Parts: sequence; C-alpha cells; structure tokens
Amino acid sequence: MTAPEPAGRPVGDEATPVRSVLVVPVADAARTAAAAALVRVAATAVPLDGAGTGLVLEHQGGTEESAHRVSRVLGDVELSLFERRGDQVDAVTWRAGQRTGATPGGRALACLPDVASRLVLGADPATFPGAVSTAGMSRVAAARAAVAGSRAEARWVDAARRWDRVAGTVVLVLLAVVVTVQAVRATSGDGSALLLGVGVALLGLLALRQWRRYGPGAG
Repeated sequence: MTAPEPAGRPVGDEATPVRSVLVVPVADAARTAAAAALVRVAATAVPLDGAGTGLVLEHQGGTEESAHRVSRVLGDVELSLFERRGDQVDAVTWRAGQRTGATPGGRALACLPDVASRLVLGADPATFPGAVSTAGMSRVAAARAAVAGSRAEARWVDAARRWDRVAGTVVLVLLAVVVTVQAVRATSGDGSALLLGVGVALLGLLALRQWRRYGPGAG
C-alpha cells in the first residue's frame, strides 16, 4: 500500500503556519479522510459535533495546495482553511478548487464547535473520538471508502424521502376526512363556511405538494 504524500514541502520560516485545519461540511470523518487520501493529502479527520469534519493537515508547508486538492475533489462545497501562526488565526474559504474569500479566523471559529478551536490551537487530533488518519491508506482503499460513504448517504436520503412521502400521504388523508366532515356539517347548517374554506385550501396545497414531489415526472 502507498501512504498519501505530503501536499507540499515545509518552507521553514515564520510564514509557515504551526497548525492548519481544513473544516469540511461532511459529517463522515472516514469519508473525509478518504477524500484527502485520494488526492495524496496527509491528514487526520476529526468529527466536529454535527458541524462537519476538521481535517488536520500533517504537513504545514503547502497548505493552500492541500486545500486546493481537497476542495477540487469535493466539488461545489465550501471549505474553510484555518491557519495559526503564533497568536494569529487566519481563515480562507475554498470551493471547487478555487480560493473564494477570507474572514477573521477568530470570528469564523466562534461559529464552530469547541472541538474546532482546540484543533486549531494545537490539540492532538488522534485523541478525539472518531478520528481517522490517512496514514497507510492507499488510493484504492480511499476510493472504496468514498464510494461506500456515498452509497450509505444515498440510502439515508432514499429512506428520508420514503418517510416524507408516507407522512405526507397520511396527513393528506386525515385532512380530507376533516374537510369531508366539515362539508357535511356546513350543508346541514351546523358547520362553519370559513373553516371549510381553510380546510379545502390546505387540502389543495398539500395535494399539490405531494404531486410535485412524488407524481409522474417528479425528480
């Protein structure tokens, strides 16, 4: 097996960050590590408590090249590269292999879980639960992990879609029953025309929603 190669060489001066963390909006640390290994970026992926994954780069020289490689393989997803030099933290955003902007690092870190700040400040990523290193991960193994992660995500999306369809149909049926009862009462003079009108409108909107989402030709 071939281990991922460094994305660049340490430059050995004050311009080199002492810690670089790439924050990726992908919840699966193993999948994030696989993406890094695919493009030969040595790093350790750490789950960020529901805010994605922190990819701690092992080689501080050439961190922008690492961000470029990872963001290119992940496509149209915005990543944030945090670099600490002494007491200063800089943050740069990347998307589809292109640098898209910069923001004060402290302000950006404040929007993330405490784990992200600890990683940027120098905590050992291997000590965090769920951490996955690219060390020893071949590109073949990384490709398999990435594909497995994509399939698992597709299964979750499919399950959520089925649940939404069933739940929407149940609500539609219940609302139809309520509207029918209200219509009968209104005919006999006991019901409210206003309530009947609201019920019919809601029934129509819900039926339209279900048709657009799950009718013939829906995506």
